[in-house]
Amino acid sequence: MSVRVWLAQWAAQAGYWAVLATIVVAPTQWDILNIQGGRGCHISLVDPLLGFAFLCWVVRVLARGSWWRMPWPWPWPVLAFVLPALLSLVMVERGGAGEALRETAKLVAYFGVGYLLYDDLLRNQAQRLRIVLGLLLAVTVAMVLLALVQFFIYTDPVRGVSGAFESRNVLGGWLALMLPMAAAVALHAERLLVRVGLWLLVVVGLLVDLTAASVGAVLCVVALLAAVRGARAFVVFTLGATLWLGVLSAHMGGFLQPETSARLTSQQVLFQSVALYQDGQPERRYPQWQSALEMMLSNPWLGVGIGNYQRRVEQYTGAKPMPTGPSEPCIQNLYLVIGSTMGVPALLGFLALLLLPAFGAGAVARRHAGWRRGVVYGVTGGLAAFAVTAIWHPLLVRGIGLHLVLLLVMARLLAEWSAGKVRG
Repeated sequence: MSVRVWLAQWAAQAGYWAVLATIVVAPTQWDILNIQGGRGCHISLVDPLLGFAFLCWVVRVLARGSWWRMPWPWPWPVLAFVLPALLSLVMVERGGAGEALRETAKLVAYFGVGYLLYDDLLRNQAQRLRIVLGLLLAVTVAMVLLALVQFFIYTDPVRGVSGAFESRNVLGGWLALMLPMAAAVALHAERLLVRVGLWLLVVVGLLVDLTAASVGAVLCVVALLAAVRGARAFVVFTLGATLWLGVLSAHMGGFLQPETSARLTSQQVLFQSVALYQDGQPERRYPQWQSALEMMLSNPWLGVGIGNYQRRVEQYTGAKPMPTGPSEPCIQNLYLVIGSTMGVPALLGFLALLLLPAFGAGAVARRHAGWRRGVVYGVTGGLAAFAVTAIWHPLLVRGIGLHLVLLLVMARLLAEWSAGKVRG
C-alpha cells in the first residue's frame, strides 16, 4: 500500500468519525474558549471538530486525486443566500467590522463547510441515514433530560430552562427542529417500544419548551403529520395536545416573576413569551420589528451590512414606544434580521434554501417506506416548525446552525434517493 493510499484511507476514517462527532456536540452555546469576553470570539467544542473534519476531507481529496471530478455539493439556493450575504460586507461600517467578520465566519462554517461535510457523509451512503437519525434522537434525549432537571430546580424561565443554550428561546428553536422528527418516526415505527419511547420524548420536550412560538409550531406540525398518518392518529394526538396545553400546563411550573416574585405556571410563561404588552407597556420585540422593517426597506439591495443589526436598528426607532431596562434575549425576527443586514436578495435566497428542500422531500415521502418515510416527514416537519419559530426568534445562531444544515442536506438527498439517485 502506497503512502498516498494509506493517507487517503486514514483521512476518510478520521473525517467520518469527526463529522459524526459534530452532530453530537453541535447543539450547545457553552464555550471552551471566549476571546475578549462579552461579544468577543466564542469557541465551542464543535468548532475545532468541524475544522479537523474539513482538514481530513481536504487531505482525503488531495490524496485520492481527480478532485475536479467531484460532484458540486452546494445547490443553487445555498449560493443564492451566501453570495448576497458576503456582498453585504461592503456596507459594514468601520466600527462594526469585528461583528461582521464573526457573522461571516459563522455563515461560511454552516453553509460552506458544514453543508459540504454533511453532503459528503450521506451522498451515495444511504445506509448511514440510520446512524445519523440515531445520533440526532440520542442528542435530543440528552438535551431534554438536561432541560427537565432545570425545569424543576430553576425559577428563572428565560435563562434557567435553556438546556445547553443561553436562553429558552434558542432551546425552543432547536426543539422545533428535533421534536417533529421524533414524532414522525414514532408515527411510522413498527416496534411498540420505539413508538412509546419517542412519544414520551415529544411530551417531555414540549413540557420543557417554554417558548410559545416553538410549542405552537411543533403542535401544528405534528398534528398535520398525524393527520397524514390517519384519522385515529390525528384524534389521539389532538386530544393529548388539548389536555396538555389546556389543563396540565396551567398547573405545572414553579417559576417566579422577576419583579414581583409571583408564581408563574408554564402556561403563563408561554403567554408572556409572545405577549404584545407587559405591565401596560408594549414589549420591546414588536417595536423593534417595525424598526427592522424600515431598515430593510431603506437598504433593500445589500442591507446595512452583515452583523450590523444591533448597531443600526436603534437609528430607525424614531418615536416608537420602546421600553427601557433589561430585555429578554433573542427577540428579533430572523427574516427581518437577514433582510435588513444582508439585503432582500439574501432574504429570498434564504427562504428558497429553507423551503425548497422541505417541499421537495415532503412531495416524495410516500415513495419511501417504514421508518425512512417517518424521517422524510420528520425532516419536512422540522424545517417547517423552524421556519415558523424563526418569526419570533433569530435562530441562525450557534448550537442550531449545523443541525439546520444537516436537516437541509437530509431533505435534499431524501428527495434525490426517491428518484433512484443513490449508490451504496
